[in-house]
Amino acid sequence: MLKKLIIFCFSLAFAAGLFAQSGDATISASQIRYWIGSGSNEVIFAVNFGSPDTCLAWGYRFNADSITVEEMMDSIAANDSRFSYSGSTGVLNNITFTPVSGTTFTSQNNFWMYNVNGSLANWGYNQQYVLDGDFVKWGDADVATYTETSGWPWVYEWSQTVTPVDPPAGAAIPDATIDPAQIKYWVGNGNNEVVFAVNWANPDTCLAWGYRFSADSVLVSDMMNDIQAADYRFSFDSSMGSWGPMLNDIYYVKGPADTLKLSGMWWSYNVNGHMAQLGFGSQYVKDGDFVKWGDESIQIVNDTNSYGYPSDVAWTTTVTPVYVPDAKIDASDIVYWVGTGSNEVVFAVNWANPDTCLAWGYRFSTDSVLVSDMMNDIQAADPRFSFDSLMGSYGPYLIDIYFLAGADTLKLAGNYWTYNVNGDMAQLGFGEQYVKNGDFVKFGDESVGFANDSAWGYPSNVVWTTRITPVSAPQQQGLATADAIDFNVYPNPATTQATIAVEGTGKGTQIVLLDVCGKELYRTDAENDGNYTVNVSALPKGVYFVSVRNNDSAKTTKLIVK
Repeated sequence: MLKKLIIFCFSLAFAAGLFAQSGDATISASQIRYWIGSGSNEVIFAVNFGSPDTCLAWGYRFNADSITVEEMMDSIAANDSRFSYSGSTGVLNNITFTPVSGTTFTSQNNFWMYNVNGSLANWGYNQQYVLDGDFVKWGDADVATYTETSGWPWVYEWSQTVTPVDPPAGAAIPDATIDPAQIKYWVGNGNNEVVFAVNWANPDTCLAWGYRFSADSVLVSDMMNDIQAADYRFSFDSSMGSWGPMLNDIYYVKGPADTLKLSGMWWSYNVNGHMAQLGFGSQYVKDGDFVKWGDESIQIVNDTNSYGYPSDVAWTTTVTPVYVPDAKIDASDIVYWVGTGSNEVVFAVNWANPDTCLAWGYRFSTDSVLVSDMMNDIQAADPRFSFDSLMGSYGPYLIDIYFLAGADTLKLAGNYWTYNVNGDMAQLGFGEQYVKNGDFVKFGDESVGFANDSAWGYPSNVVWTTRITPVSAPQQQGLATADAIDFNVYPNPATTQATIAVEGTGKGTQIVLLDVCGKELYRTDAENDGNYTVNVSALPKGVYFVSVRNNDSAKTTKLIVK
């Protein structure tokens, strides 16, 4: 899994370098004020005029996998009477923008150049295809600079700030939406579905959940309460006003120190792109509806009522589906802590044999700690826990993790392990990944993981939804349940033989040697106190368990064979 992760990270870095923007001025989709078309794919289209030096930008939405630049320009011209262009067979003559009043923007030079994602386009506008997320900019060559490549000015750049075009007078801005098929995380059960989205302005981010139910309709407040109960990242505050419950704020926890919340003065919300008619405690929605809350500080007002208050508003930020949340546990719920210090990390493992997730707490004094060091310390302290790893060409990689639960051993069921830090895929192998105070580390068997996303055919975000159970101290698990027996194993680690010095024995006492899978390798009677020798020279290097037990008590400790 580590090798796959490294290949993925290298490919991501290579792709980022390959498609890196040049010095051409750009603009983000969240800043666009006028969107034309509909669909889940978006392209930004900008024109830098030289009369005067002004750059204006539109947004274009579509459903197809790709469109030509010509199709996009034709659609903008058909919807915005201020915009027009002339040209033939992919050769552009001119672009004109004529506002209702003021200066007409047009070319000052004898030709236009254009970039796609900061690099000169490869084809004429009738053959150049663009994809979701692309940025297309036309520029008057008279106000362009260029970057020399092989002695030829192939890349033109326009440094003028890109200004979003306001919609034409009387044109309503559509509220950005999302197709239910794109939703990743659904809450509730039933045949009826509603998409619920929140657009924050701190930063400008819009996230969406899906909600399923069986009744004919559901209150917006009930839907929000159910999402809050299911997703620990989402919460909201409300208070009772003279007209019913009033929303104060909506929160989304992105990380230990990163929470989205209200930036403006109040929240407003739409149902199916129109201002809701009732408060969220009175508004019912039905199958197929789309509900979006938005921070008023970034809303676009399409219309106002007779009292001067907004009656129709929109938020144009792209709606992003939230990932399925990784099951989590609070540090206050941890029972068994290993290590000392004021800094704390929660460490959890989700097995698929059976589907069980257990959590430890780890304390340390340094600013940060390697995941591998934390796991080694837990292995040394807890005789039930162990793991195997090997050194590969990219560093140490994990083979398996074990937990001895009575006669059963939890171990890998799928093909490999993968792990998250604070709910996101770890960026480094466990021998290189540092974690700090407040972090949450979870290893999971990929066979029960939920893949939120993938890249190059490999999962790039995987979560495990099984409820996390805090492990209790070893002596509370039946592995060391009585004080009658006491023993010590030495040398430990051992190479040829290990000696078990036993006290407090009695009738029926036995010494048992087990491997990490719980398989019995050796057993001998030990009804008298003394030293008992076990030959380990033929055993493979690794972790084993020595258990001394009788009818009344049992104690187990770990033995390392080198």
